[in-house]
Amino acid sequence: MSARQNLTHLHQVLNLKTSSRAENFATLAANATQRVVRIIHGNTVFGLRAPIDLDVRDEGPYCLVEYEPLGLQGRGRDQEEAIESFADQFWGTWEWIASADDPKLTQDARRLKRKMRSLVRSVTPAA
Repeated sequence: MSARQNLTHLHQVLNLKTSSRAENFATLAANATQRVVRIIHGNTVFGLRAPIDLDVRDEGPYCLVEYEPLGLQGRGRDQEEAIESFADQFWGTWEWIASADDPKLTQDARRLKRKMRSLVRSVTPAA
């Protein structure tokens, strides 16, 4: 499989899209978790207002993918599984906190809701 085909497959599996400015295959092949502008979970696409960089690190037998400003972290046996877990955490936080009525949330949850809503530009069904 060529580097370009490998990168295309990686993006399909990870369900992450990067901004057009970052579409340098050498850069993306090395780290597909940088300059993320869309997160796809199931039938939901989260369009972000600005690109974000996800922190990826190994911790023991696990790979962790984290976005510290929201306190969200995905964990898996490899990077692919960790990114899927991160997308699941992102979706769950949107559903249970960012979409909730303020009176139902704690003060910390309202802060997280504001951060998440300032990060997400759009939420649409996946094509």
